[in-house]
Amino acid sequence: MKNNRLISFTLALMLFALAACSSAVPATMAPGTAIPTEAPINQPAPIPTVAPTELPTAMPTEAPAEPAAVFPTGRFVSVKDGALSHQFNDDGTYAFLVGEVPVVEGTYRTEGDLYIEVSNNETDPQCQEHPTYKWSFDGSTLTFSPTSEDTCRGRREAFADTYQVMASALPEIAIDAADFSYTAPETMSAGWVRVNLTNSGQEPHHVQFLRLNDGVSVAQFEEALKQGEGPALGMTQQVGGVGAIAPGLSAQAVLNLPAGQYVILCFVPSPADGTAHHAKGMLKSLAVQPMSGAAASEPSADLTVRLKDYAFELPETLPAGKMTIQVVNEGPEPHEFNLLRLADGKTAEDVMQFLSAPNGPPPFMPVGGMNGLDVGLSGYAEVDLQPGNYLAICNIPSPKAQGHPHSALGMIKQFSVGSVETSSFPTGKFVSLKDKALSYEFNADGSFGYLVGSSKVVEGTYTIAGNLLTVVNPSETDAQCQGSVSYQWSFDGSKLSFAPAGEDTCKPRKDSFDETYILSN
Repeated sequence: MKNNRLISFTLALMLFALAACSSAVPATMAPGTAIPTEAPINQPAPIPTVAPTELPTAMPTEAPAEPAAVFPTGRFVSVKDGALSHQFNDDGTYAFLVGEVPVVEGTYRTEGDLYIEVSNNETDPQCQEHPTYKWSFDGSTLTFSPTSEDTCRGRREAFADTYQVMASALPEIAIDAADFSYTAPETMSAGWVRVNLTNSGQEPHHVQFLRLNDGVSVAQFEEALKQGEGPALGMTQQVGGVGAIAPGLSAQAVLNLPAGQYVILCFVPSPADGTAHHAKGMLKSLAVQPMSGAAASEPSADLTVRLKDYAFELPETLPAGKMTIQVVNEGPEPHEFNLLRLADGKTAEDVMQFLSAPNGPPPFMPVGGMNGLDVGLSGYAEVDLQPGNYLAICNIPSPKAQGHPHSALGMIKQFSVGSVETSSFPTGKFVSLKDKALSYEFNADGSFGYLVGSSKVVEGTYTIAGNLLTVVNPSETDAQCQGSVSYQWSFDGSKLSFAPAGEDTCKPRKDSFDETYILSN
C-alpha cells in the first residue's frame, strides 16, 4: 500500500537530513493409582449367560457448584462523587480516600459475599466497631449493602455509594530512533498506550506500528518487504505511529494496540543512497500481550481531525500550545496526518513545488503527527504547537491513482497557529435569540446540557482548547450524533456564537450551533 512511500517527499527529507548533517515434563500417575495388569491367559473372564433383569439405577448427581466469587481489589471511584474512592489491596488492607488523601485506613477480610472490616484508624467510638456488609461486583461496578445496623454515619454513607473500577493510568513506552536502529521494549500489554518518540539521529525518523495478520511471522514479513512495501503491508494492519520528526526533536502519539505480533519500522530513506531506514536496521519486533489488568481510559480530545479520500477536516487556525488531537480515518484508503512547520514566508504551494522538483533546503520541518491508520481506526496526536504556519500532509500512495501520493490528490492543508488564546469560554445558561424555548447550559465542570424549555434533551461533556469547543460523549441515540465534534466559539460578553471546525453529520446539533445565544441573567 505504501509502495515507494514518500516518493518526492523522500527527496525532501533527504535534503533536509543533508542540511542537518552538514551542521551537526512427561505425565505421571497420581499416588495410589492402581497399575492395570493383563488378565492371566489361562483365566479368561467369565461370559454372562443371562441378561440382567433390570438396568442399574443411575445415582443422582448434584449440579457442579458455582465457583466462589472473588472480592475485587484495586481502586474504585464513587459514581456520585469522583473525588471519593476506596482502595482494596490483595494483602487485606484498605483505604478510603478523598482525592488522593487517605482519610481512613484499616484491614478487612471476606467470607463469600460478606465484607468484614477487621480494623481501622477511626477516632470516633461509633466508627471503631467492625460491621459486616454484603458486596456485589459485576465486573466493573462494586456495591455494598448492610447486614445489620452500622452506627458510623460516615462509613454508612460511604458504603451506600456505588463504585466503579478506576481505569489504570495510561501506560507509556519510550522509543529512541537513532541512525539506524530503535531502542524500544520487546513486549507490552494491549490497549491504549502513549508512545514517546525521540530522534537522537542525524536524519529525520518516524515510527510506524504494524500488526501482523494472524499466522504471519516476522520472518515472513521481512522476506515480503524485500519484494516491496506493497506486498509486505498487505500482510499487516496499520494502527498508527508517531509522524516524522527532525533530528533532536521528540513527539508523542496515543495508540490503541490489539494483542498480537507487531513490527515497528521507519520508511524514511537515507539521503546518501535513498535506502529506506528499515532496510538499514530500523525494524524491530514487538509482542503485544493480552491485557491483564484494568484497561486504561481512552484520552479526551481537544480537537477531532477526520481523514478521508483525499482531504483533512481541519480548522484554518489553531491556538498555540499543547493540544490532544483525535485523528480518525474515515477512508476508504489508509491515511496519515503528518505535520510540517513551514519556514517563514513559505506556503503549501512552495512545498508542492519543492516535492515535485527538490532544489535547495526544504521549506519545512517535520514535527510529528499520526502515522498510517487503516480505515475505521483512530489515534491521538499530542502536539505542542508554536505560533506559525503549518501543513497537514498525507503521502501514502493511492492504488486507485497509479500510486500517486495522496498529497498530489489534494490531501494537503495549510493552517496557522496563533498566539495562546487568553479569553475564557463563558459558562452559564445561554438562550437562543431565534427561539427562547431553546438554550444551552455550559458548566464550569465541563458538562453541558441542551434544553427545550426546562427539559434537558441532550447532555454530555465538552473541552476547550483556545477558541475550539469539542463536544464529547453526548447522550445521543442517533449514531450520526455520537462521538466528538469541534466548533470554533466566539463571545462578545453577552452573545455566544459557533462556527463549524469540520463536518458535523448530526443535523440537529449543527442546526443548534448555527444559532446565536445570549447569556441569561
